[in-house]
Amino acid sequence: MIPNNITEQNVLDAIKDFNINGIRYPLARSKKFDLVFNNQTYPPKYIISLANEYANKVYLSHQDFDTYEAQRLLKSLSPNFVIQDKETDNVADLIKKYKIHIKAGGLEDEVYKWELLAEYKAKLNVYAADLYDNIKSIDFGNLLYFNAKTVLIALAKERQEPYRECLKVLFDENKPLAERIKYYCEQTLQIYRVRR
Repeated sequence: MIPNNITEQNVLDAIKDFNINGIRYPLARSKKFDLVFNNQTYPPKYIISLANEYANKVYLSHQDFDTYEAQRLLKSLSPNFVIQDKETDNVADLIKKYKIHIKAGGLEDEVYKWELLAEYKAKLNVYAADLYDNIKSIDFGNLLYFNAKTVLIALAKERQEPYRECLKVLFDENKPLAERIKYYCEQTLQIYRVRR
C-alpha cells in the first residue's frame, strides 16, 4: 500500500532523481505502462517508490503496491502526470526477437530478404502517377503473404489516393516507426472496409 502523504512535489523530486541517476534498484523497469511527464517517459511504480523516499525517507518496494495503485495516485496528484499504455512496444519486441534470431543463426538465411527489401524500396514510388501499376509491378517475394499483395493491389486500384496517403505516412521517417505502423494499419483497414 502506498502511504497517503506523497505529494506532487515528491513525485517531481523523484522524476528529477530519475533524470540524474536513472534506475538505481533492480526490477524497477516498467513492462506495461509509462508515466509521461514533459514528453519524457518514466516507470510509474519506480517513480512512486522514489517519491516515497522524499516523503518518508524510505524506498517503497515495488512488491508493496501494484501498478494500478501507482497510476491512480499519479493521476490524482496532477493532470500533468499521464499514464500511457506501452502498446506500441510490439514493434520493438519484434525487432528484439529478430536480432536474437540473427545472432543465433547468422544472416545466411536472411540475406535474400534484405535484397528483396532493397529492390522493393527502390521500386515503390508513392508519387507515381499510377500507383496501381507501380505496386502491381513489384515482386515482393515472400516479404508479404500472398493474399496481402492482392489486397495492396486492390487498394491501389480502387482507392488510389487514400491508399497513397497511407503509404506516405508509412514511409515518413520523421515520425516514430510504431506511430507510422499503427496509422497505416488503422487507415488501410478503413479504406478496405469502404471499398467492400
